[in-house]
Formats: sequence, structure tokens, C-alpha cells
Amino acid sequence: MSGPLLSLQRLEYRYPDQLLALRGLDLAIERGRKLALLGSNGSGKTTLLLHLNGTLRPTNGMVLLDGQPGRYDRQGLNQWRRRVGLVLQEPDDQLFAATVEQDVSFGPLNLGLSEAEARFRVHEALEALRITSLASRATHTLSFGQKKRVAIAGVLAMRPELLVLDEPTAGLDSHGVTHLLGALQGLHQAGTTLVFFDARYGIGL
Repeated sequence: MSGPLLSLQRLEYRYPDQLLALRGLDLAIERGRKLALLGSNGSGKTTLLLHLNGTLRPTNGMVLLDGQPGRYDRQGLNQWRRRVGLVLQEPDDQLFAATVEQDVSFGPLNLGLSEAEARFRVHEALEALRITSLASRATHTLSFGQKKRVAIAGVLAMRPELLVLDEPTAGLDSHGVTHLLGALQGLHQAGTTLVFFDARYGIGL
């Protein structure tokens, strides 16, 4: 299909206290791209990020998915979030199940997939992030870097076309950064479109 996978047109967002966070923003995210959006704290990165999967609805302007305006009813948002996965900066904000396998399987099971298909997707996602050995581990026992990869695996198991990550390397040591970026590069080579939000320059993405 031609045209951007996701695009923003003249996007404006004003918070309830009337703070104008975004104004006249245009952005096109092409399929298969790896895109880094950089900006200092307070520049509106998080506000923009939350528009990409429909969490926030613009005050003016629009978000287009495959050239069609994003729908904000329950069915529309469910379909949108199957295609656009969001990984937050703090993995504890996304992990809630007792074990890694249970956490990663939540999304596929919530899609109504069979247990067999859900298990396959869990294995596929854990393999892609190189964390199959963690499947039976309790999530509260994981290191910060392991939690980050598990959070990404949970979104990846939904097989999104576009994966959006908020400061993916924040809080990781150099070894953790190397492992995570290597895993993300593998996802990109497999066809996943990646968008990174970060406050720093030169994060090696």
C-alpha cells in the first residue's frame, strides 16, 4: 500500500489547563523506516507519542492511519493499537502479571487467539528479544534492562506494524544498551517500523 503508515496533519493539542503543547505539527512515518525524534524535556515528546496510538486525541488537526482518520471509539482504538504498539519509558508501568510468560501472553489472549497461537506468539516475541530463558521468571525479580525487554516483548506479541518506544535506552548500562539495540535492529530488519523518542543525541539507533 502506498503512502505513509501513520501521518499527522496540522496537529494541535491543548491540555485541560489550556497549556498548548503541540501546534501545527506535520509528520509522516513511512513503512519500514527507523525514525528517532529528539527533544529536550518539556518539548512535547510525550504528548506527541501519546497521539500515535490514540491515547490522546488532538484538539485540532488529525492523525491518519493508512491515509484514513484515526477512530477514537472502542473498536477503532482496539484496531489502531493492534497496529501501533507503544512501549513506555518505565517498564513497571506496563508489567503486571506474575511471570514473564503470563505478561507477554496477555495481549495475544486478549485478542481472542487460541492458547496454542498465544504460546507461539509469546515464544516468537521472547526469541526476538533474546529472553526465552526468562519465560518462567517472576517479573518482580528482573533487572531494569530485563524488564525493558519484557515490556517490548509484550507489545511485540501483538505483532504491531509500528513500534513506538519512549527513551528505550534510559537507565540501562552499556551492556544493556548493546543488547536492547541489537534486538531492536533485528525487529527492524524483520520489517517492523520503529519510532524512538529520546532526549539525547547520538543514542546509536
